[in-house]
Amino acid sequence: MAATRPPLHLLLTVDVETWPASSGPPGRDFPADFRRCVLGTTPGGTHGLACQLEILARHRLKGSFFVEPLFAGAVAGGSAWLAQTIALIRTAGQEIQLHPHTEWLAFHPTPLVPPRPRSDRMFCFDGAEQERIVRRGLELLSAGGAGPITAFRAGSFGADDATLQALARCGIPFDTSFDPACTGTECRIGASRALKKPSMAFSTSGTASKAYGSLTESTDWKSVDSGGASLPRYQPIYQRAARPPARHPVWLDGVWEFPVGRFCDRGAHERHLQLTACSFAELAAMIRQAHRRGWTHLVLLSHSFELLNRTRTRVDPVVMDRFVRLCRFLETNRDWVITVGFEDVDPATLGSDAGVPALRSHRGRTLWRQGEQALRWLFEDWSHRS
Repeated sequence: MAATRPPLHLLLTVDVETWPASSGPPGRDFPADFRRCVLGTTPGGTHGLACQLEILARHRLKGSFFVEPLFAGAVAGGSAWLAQTIALIRTAGQEIQLHPHTEWLAFHPTPLVPPRPRSDRMFCFDGAEQERIVRRGLELLSAGGAGPITAFRAGSFGADDATLQALARCGIPFDTSFDPACTGTECRIGASRALKKPSMAFSTSGTASKAYGSLTESTDWKSVDSGGASLPRYQPIYQRAARPPARHPVWLDGVWEFPVGRFCDRGAHERHLQLTACSFAELAAMIRQAHRRGWTHLVLLSHSFELLNRTRTRVDPVVMDRFVRLCRFLETNRDWVITVGFEDVDPATLGSDAGVPALRSHRGRTLWRQGEQALRWLFEDWSHRS
């Protein structure tokens, strides 16, 4: 397989975030919330972030950990908890990226943005406010010891076009907030404005005012005019696509958008590639199929608490087995599928897979996963009663 096709680059992304277990002001019992959501502490052992990092290290795999930092400004001692999270990830040699949940802003003692009736998604704020949120997140991560940030995912995928423009102004080149399963509800990124690459060129000015294809407006892209000198890093010139690619990396509003991976599991119904949402058979089959069909990059989603049951009180044996088997599969097949981070992505290599086919599973795998998920819920119900 490796001899005939280039390798697939798999981005194993983990959102690291903390949520209160009960209603009321966040931070009332934050240490317990942190142990539950991030550390994964249970009576039977610790099955959260450190466990995930250890399994990845055991199989020599790379992950991208999207850390939620805004809680640090909302709870007493939050900066120390954030620094502990960052230290765990950096010590394991994995990369840290930005994942703000704007729900925490309402509890900051000094408002970062004006209050409003709804503030639980990035799209609730205008472009200037979103830029302030992004910059505040970067400041908190930097203060906690994180290195350079190259990628972003909005909390609950709640990004819009203004989010991407804010990221471009903040110098973050990659976004992975676009989840087609949430389009139009949680995710409001305008996929109809996706751009497709027809050619490459260079510019010293960082603008492209000459018309290329259907692009006639000036842009702030570091692209090229027809006779410019090259820059050390460059971006391609794009044209608007009649049917925008929504599965592969696309250039939108000054950043590269990496959609969360998805596949058709029955008919036209689509399911995203998330550890708790797919069986191991589905994950392995879709990774193989992506490579066979010429995909260059594929994004898989997970969270710091996904190895636990829904109440975060016990390990979920089905998902734990699923994760271990996936890591073993990736280690065994590293000749044709490579786990990478966003810091490894070269923008010059992107855009070549826009026309490759979608991923499709079959009814047999779907039925197996439904049975497997049913067993998870039955085990959890039994655990609560025992």
